[in-house]
Amino acid sequence: MTTLQTRFLRARRAPAAFLSFAFHSVGAATAIAGLTAGLNAQTVQTPPHPATSDTTVTLTPFEVSGNKDQGYNALNSNSITAFNTELNKLPVSADIFDSQFMQDIGATSVEAMIQTYSAGAGAANTNPGSTATNSQAGDRNANSFISLRGLTAPTMQRDGLMPVNTFFSAGSTGTGFTSSFDTERVDVISGPQALLYGVGGAGGVVNIVSKQARLGQPAFGDTEFQVDQFGHKLAQLDYGMGNDTVAIRLALTDQEIGNRRVNIGGPMTGDFGQIAIKLFSNTIVRIEGEQTVFHRQVSSTGMTLSAVSTATDARNADSIHYLLATNQLQSASNGAPSGAGYIGNGAITWDNVDSFAGDLYQEYTRDTWGLVKIETKWNDWLSTEISGGYRNEIDDLIGAGPTLLAPNLSSNPTGTWGVSEGSLSDLYEPFRSKYIRASAIMTNELFNGRAHSQTVLGADYVRTDGDVITYNFVKADGSFNPVLTGSTATNGYTLVPTQIWGAPNGPIENPLYPAFSQRITLAGVNYVRLLPNDTVSSLISPANPLGLTGTGSGDHRIGRVINKGIYLANYTDWMGGKLTSLLGMRVGDTLEVNQLEAASPSPPSGDLTPNGKQNHGITSFNAGLNYALLPWLRPYVEVSDSFDPPAVDSADPYGNSPAIAHGVGEEAGFKVTTADSKYSGSLAIFHTDSKNEQYSFTSTLTNDINPAGLNGRFGAVSNFINVDRETQGTAATFTAVPTPNWRVRLSAAYVHGTISTAASYAQLYNDQFYANTAGQVTYADGDVVYVAPTYNAKNAPLAAPAASAPAGYVPLTIAMMNSSTSTYYANPAAITASISSSSGVAAVLRTTEPGTGSPILTGRNGLPISALQIAPLASSPPVGTLVVAEPGDVSSGFPEYSFSATSLYVLTDMGWFSGFGFGGTAAAAWRNSSYYFYPNGTSQPNSPRIAYYAPMLTRFDGIFNYRRKFRTITFTTQVNINNMFNHYHVEYLPNAVTGYTGVYGATFDQQPRIYTWSNTISF
Repeated sequence: MTTLQTRFLRARRAPAAFLSFAFHSVGAATAIAGLTAGLNAQTVQTPPHPATSDTTVTLTPFEVSGNKDQGYNALNSNSITAFNTELNKLPVSADIFDSQFMQDIGATSVEAMIQTYSAGAGAANTNPGSTATNSQAGDRNANSFISLRGLTAPTMQRDGLMPVNTFFSAGSTGTGFTSSFDTERVDVISGPQALLYGVGGAGGVVNIVSKQARLGQPAFGDTEFQVDQFGHKLAQLDYGMGNDTVAIRLALTDQEIGNRRVNIGGPMTGDFGQIAIKLFSNTIVRIEGEQTVFHRQVSSTGMTLSAVSTATDARNADSIHYLLATNQLQSASNGAPSGAGYIGNGAITWDNVDSFAGDLYQEYTRDTWGLVKIETKWNDWLSTEISGGYRNEIDDLIGAGPTLLAPNLSSNPTGTWGVSEGSLSDLYEPFRSKYIRASAIMTNELFNGRAHSQTVLGADYVRTDGDVITYNFVKADGSFNPVLTGSTATNGYTLVPTQIWGAPNGPIENPLYPAFSQRITLAGVNYVRLLPNDTVSSLISPANPLGLTGTGSGDHRIGRVINKGIYLANYTDWMGGKLTSLLGMRVGDTLEVNQLEAASPSPPSGDLTPNGKQNHGITSFNAGLNYALLPWLRPYVEVSDSFDPPAVDSADPYGNSPAIAHGVGEEAGFKVTTADSKYSGSLAIFHTDSKNEQYSFTSTLTNDINPAGLNGRFGAVSNFINVDRETQGTAATFTAVPTPNWRVRLSAAYVHGTISTAASYAQLYNDQFYANTAGQVTYADGDVVYVAPTYNAKNAPLAAPAASAPAGYVPLTIAMMNSSTSTYYANPAAITASISSSSGVAAVLRTTEPGTGSPILTGRNGLPISALQIAPLASSPPVGTLVVAEPGDVSSGFPEYSFSATSLYVLTDMGWFSGFGFGGTAAAAWRNSSYYFYPNGTSQPNSPRIAYYAPMLTRFDGIFNYRRKFRTITFTTQVNINNMFNHYHVEYLPNAVTGYTGVYGATFDQQPRIYTWSNTISF
């Protein structure tokens, strides 16, 4: 076992020892209770967890009260205003997922649950043009956050305070994945509602309510074991108990995340605990903490074929996904050349095509956090809460996507089908968050009791520090000490070359060495893991505060975000509750500080430049009215706004840093709740205008705009820009309990979103070198560069006069660089005309004049494309300007029309058939704009960009269970059949840049049928 693995395991085991002991102890107690229970069976018509009675101890309005709801009906929430309020009286719309619903659908991921069952939800921040093939369940998508109502909703909080995401990554258990094993309910608050959260996207915010320790609650809990048809298992414990003074709640899980695809996903463990202590008869102290550890093998959905050339094999450079979807693995279509033969020897299937990187493409995430709350009820009108916490997360991603090599490829030494992996680096991302909040709720009777008012006044502070650092394996001596070679490109270190291994019979799970090793030996050469792009004291300056080389050694960023503010909100019942009002305001500021790897200065965007900071004061508000038109019908109106710092700390193609987003929304609708609470729901009509939302496009366009040239790039660039978006539509939620044994939930939405920003970028030239008017390449001092007539890396270029030069040396000319028959051919790239970095002339241009050290390269970048010195490819020249967004573009990543309806009916009074439950979810989504693409490629810039729409998606998930009770013990067995009728499409995806003229992709729009069987013992 490696040192790093040992450290990871120790870090997990130490804080979890007590919880793990409790897991086994309580599990044993449950088994004993089951054996000693009476054998008089009786029909069960209620959920396995007994509903908490009205006598549950509730000291303050802050406390999450016992569940008095029926079925899926969530009637109250304190996630919106901080005080426990009836949802039907609030002028705010929300979508609530309670524990009963999560249990029925077999939820394991918060993000997946919201995107699947909350109509209109989708993925924000990312235009999936570059990741469209990476959209199946279980795929890792960095920088992709939840969207609500077609707008960004990156703010996900735990218990109203702790940020779940970081400013580089969504999710806490893993990238884009937050486990629900510790979750009591999830409140999705729609629209720019950020009074309690400091910041929030214009689409809404999500609050995860942890499982609560309940005072005065007798012992309850369950143990669950789950398995699917592919052998993935889950073991889980939930246990709680409390008297009038102390209560505890434990939730533990040990499971394997995965689906039909071989080795994609991996083991995940989680330990959660909360203790509630009642002090002085008026105070509750809650202490909770958690640690999750997730080892995840990442899917390599973009794997392509390398097979000499298209003349040898027409499938060369094609996506393996596309070749598999079009039945071209055995031979190319239409009798085209197929020199590589049967791709993968016939061993490639949809189940293993994404697994060829093995465990060299893997992510390790460890998330540890703690939270303390002190809730005090001082008197009948004043309650206070002080809360604070700390979170530490480590995310380490190793590897990248592989390439499949044909046996006849000269660079493939295996003699069979091979896999090449060019990146053995890892992206190490540690994050630390600190948060504190103090608030008070004042309850008053106004105007002689004609109005009942609750006012919350609070202040909070949240700070997140994060690093993004690339580690590499570098060449080492026999004692594994790094060896300096003098190479400036990597701070003097030699990196591991591209590795190739044979895979004649399909993917290999462990191809080279144990993942997360610190030392490795490959082909007899030792390598050690370290940070090549580290601090060099002589380079520290205001423009380069970390003193980094920034010369291609990998990412090295340090960032900090601070949000703080004061908020005031008032909720008042007027006329005996017939009219309610909600007014609120928040005043605060957000500070962002970035320290980046060394980069050329970029044009400022707002008042944030690379290696700089921005500090913005922000004021947001919320106002709304809700009126009882009928006892069961309440129309409402509201207007609100919110600010949202960049969810992803990445720049645009010129290196400009992202701006803070600001959203303003208006909403009107109706809320319905019957007197017996059996039926409840809402219908909302909304409009939201959001400025400076983050939006990304395929990184290929970034490379076409600002290529990594011989002089580097202009700025620290990325593929994120700010755009203005506007959405409007309708959304409806409905829950019902027509009878005690029948529960129903419906969510439906129409969302239309457009972009109102024009964003285009002129191409840049980053390869400039010195040359004279005669077209000869020179050194900076004007001396002509002489080269050997045939390029040889051992023959260094010389300066004129070359009296001592070997015979035949000639001046290097631009004409030679433009001739495809010359050994000094620049081999320019398509679209950018960049000089090939692997060409012989590139090696020459990187040298300096002997004796003087005078360079050939000017070191300048960011020049206009008109400064180009070499002749571009005639077939694919630079286009000058590339468009990445246009006014009127439809927003992507979510369906325009969608609905989801879940229902479960339990048989009663039918003898032994009593206790059988059956139902499921029917869902549909259509008009889902996935991404924009150039149908004829970027070489034709006047050709309009086209939106690619995914096929209409329909799905039915079956739920079948049986429940029997033996005195105090309830046994439940349940089968969930997702995509019960096995309906899915294999989509052929046009390339975002080359459209229908380039390499296609292909993917599943949803997973084929999957069975999950759960068995639960509850008490």
